[in-house]
Amino acid sequence: MNCFRHRETASVGICTYCGRGMCPDCAREIEATAVACSDQCAEGIRKTRALVAANQRLVGGGGGLNGLPTSTLTYGVVGLFAFGFGIYAFTVPNFSFMAWYCLLFGGVSLFNAYLIFRRTVARRGSA
Repeated sequence: MNCFRHRETASVGICTYCGRGMCPDCAREIEATAVACSDQCAEGIRKTRALVAANQRLVGGGGGLNGLPTSTLTYGVVGLFAFGFGIYAFTVPNFSFMAWYCLLFGGVSLFNAYLIFRRTVARRGSA
């Protein structure tokens, strides 16, 4: 395989972002774990890593309170609010359908928060 920009030169690596071959003159090392063939690809790698880091904080990387994922906290708060409103709705006449709906929604939200919490704790234990 030859360099994408210098067709006569043999490539020494493949760009992490676009997958093109590159020669030593084109290669740009990014944080010792990636190689880019151009400044545009280097910027793309940085943006992709930032996006992955943001997603890890949201879903399970520990960006929330005490290292809990933000989604766990969100599901927990929404679940408690809906469950509490469901209990309150039983005291209001003609609100039994809404009460059952809120209890179900709150229960499912709390269960999701529990599952995400367990997965996060299991990941930390295996890491």
